[in-house]
Amino acid sequence: QSGHYGREQKCYLSSKRVNSDKAEEHLNTHTEEKPHTAKVVGFWQNGGILRKGFIILLAVGAVLYYVRMYIKIKYNKELVEQLKSGGKAYGSMNVGGSFELANTKGEKITNTSFLGKWVVMYFGFTYCPDICPEQMEAMGEMVDRAEKELGLSNMIPVMVTIDTERDTPEIIDEYLSDYHPKFVGLLGEEKNIDMMCKKFRVYRSKGQALSDPNDYILDHTVTQYLIDPDGNVVGYFMRNRDMDSRLATLGDKVEEYVRLKNESSKSVMLRLWDAVMPAKT
Repeated sequence: QSGHYGREQKCYLSSKRVNSDKAEEHLNTHTEEKPHTAKVVGFWQNGGILRKGFIILLAVGAVLYYVRMYIKIKYNKELVEQLKSGGKAYGSMNVGGSFELANTKGEKITNTSFLGKWVVMYFGFTYCPDICPEQMEAMGEMVDRAEKELGLSNMIPVMVTIDTERDTPEIIDEYLSDYHPKFVGLLGEEKNIDMMCKKFRVYRSKGQALSDPNDYILDHTVTQYLIDPDGNVVGYFMRNRDMDSRLATLGDKVEEYVRLKNESSKSVMLRLWDAVMPAKT
């Protein structure tokens, strides 16, 4: 029995020693730095001021880039939701509103300046390398086809510049003359453009210039807004809409606008008739 007890005690001590060794090994494993972690720490600690400054600059740049992308996606998502919410039925949409800018002649232009006309409006800039010229051509074609196919002679294309630093009246005039003679260019101070962009849910962001401070690109929303003769935004055209689809939408909006105007006129005439010839009781 004593021999049996002795063997149990030896087994217990041996097991305890093994567990102690494993615990120590486990502790050492978790306290030692992993190779890649040590390399990163060493790279930072052994680096000079230039290296650390460059790393910080890259980190800040990455953060700013993702913040910018987040804001752009958020603005575009809100824009689509706003436009879709009012795009199925005729009526003013939850974009647009009052504004005060100037044309290239220096004349004040407000949201009431185009009353009585159909307007297709776009926010862009003359230094845009490819997207804006594409949109200018599409707007010019739309105006021509609207007059030819829909008999709509009171439609004008309007470009609002979002580049308040480089786009002058002379530059805008020369730029728009290449696309359509009816084009109207609008410009204004930074605060006025910013306010109008917010009302139309237009995203814009100035890119970083390299060697030349005037050599920069503006990232912005690519959407054309359809405005009826009463000054209400009643439709929109995204970049991927083909011209036949745009003309069909325009035709529907014009037809609905005329119908509602006729109904409103009839309603007014009926009210006048009732006032002059009240119904007998």
